Amino acid sequence: MNLDKLYWRQDGLFDSSFIKKVKELAGQQKLKDLQLQDKNRELLTRDSKGCFINSTWLQTQLAPVINDTNKTLGWNFKLSKFEDLQYTSYDKSQHYSWHTDTHAKPYADGMVRKISFSLILNEEFEGGDFAICEPHPDHTKSIIHRFEKTKPGTIIVFYSGLWHKVYPVKSGQRQSLVGWTLGSKFQ
Repeated sequence: MNLDKLYWRQDGLFDSSFIKKVKELAGQQKLKDLQLQDKNRELLTRDSKGCFINSTWLQTQLAPVINDTNKTLGWNFKLSKFEDLQYTSYDKSQHYSWHTDTHAKPYADGMVRKISFSLILNEEFEGGDFAICEPHPDHTKSIIHRFEKTKPGTIIVFYSGLWHKVYPVKSGQRQSLVGWTLGSKFQ
């Protein structure tokens, strides 16, 4: 496993027709307050709404991007499937504090999250920057990669074990599609 490159960003990779289709799929469901899956993380806060989307079409569109990134960055993770994708919206002051996408234990089928992504769907908002932390044992040497004012269709692909967050939205509504690819647990 090579983690010399922790993430990959491609601006405007997905066009307006793709974004429209994602919003249509999300619009077919009721948005709910998104809950944290790991209740043991007392300092973790999440304030957003969203829904889960199970779409073969979406997975087919995203798979080449995830697979190419996995290969190009030299991660070479063995990937099996997508978890249901998540449409997320953040209104003014909403955010998601520092967290990782990995869980303490594998799912019942032995799968774990290996690669995550965040895909921006709109630009009618201020704030709401996405960030990834490149950790260092001396916290003063940790590096924060902050992605400010990304364009619609921009995707950021990263290893699921990395700390990341969404800063509070200052105005408007931030819309994104996030997802996770799964594979058997690391040996």
